[in-house]
Amino acid sequence: MKATLVILVVFILAVSEVVAQEPLPRPHTHTPGEPQQTAKPVEPPPVEVAQIPVGTRVGAPASGYDGGGRRDPFMSLIYSRRSTSPAPLAPRSAGLPSLSLTDIRITGILRSGQNFVAIVEGPDKISYSARPKDRLLDAVVKSIDAKGVVFIEQSEMTGPGREIRKPLRRAAEDNR
Repeated sequence: MKATLVILVVFILAVSEVVAQEPLPRPHTHTPGEPQQTAKPVEPPPVEVAQIPVGTRVGAPASGYDGGGRRDPFMSLIYSRRSTSPAPLAPRSAGLPSLSLTDIRITGILRSGQNFVAIVEGPDKISYSARPKDRLLDAVVKSIDAKGVVFIEQSEMTGPGREIRKPLRRAAEDNR
C-alpha cells in the first residue's frame, strides 16, 4: 500500500514538472508586408440604473431593505448626553449663553471680596467668566463656592429646576 502511494506521488510530481516545462505559445508578430489586424474594443456591459420610488426619504439609501421598525445595526449605541429639548431655551449667540451645560468645564474659581467668579471653559478651549444668575443655553448658574458651581438645568425632559453640581477641575486631574 505504501509503495503504491509513493509511486503515485512520484508520478504526479513528474507530470507536473513536464507540464511546467512546456514552452508557452509565442504571440503572433507583425511582419512588414502583412496587413495588420486591429483589435476590436470590448464594450462594457450596460449598467442598470436604479429607479428610486416616489416618496422615498431624502438621504435614505435606495436599497429596498426594510428594517421592520428595528434599529440600524450599524449605528453607534453610544450617544453623548446633550439637551434633548426641541428648541433651545435661549437664542444662540456668542459667549456664555451659547454653551450647553454638558459642554463646559469649571477650570478655576476666583474670589472677589465675598463674591465668587467661576472660570468656565467651552468645548473650543475658550474661557468665560460666570457669576451667579448668569445664563447658559440650557441652565442658569445658581451658586458658586470654593469647590465648584451649582447649576439649575432647564430642560423639558428633566422638568423645571434640576440642580447639577460641577466641581472645580484641577490641572493635575486633567493630565491623568
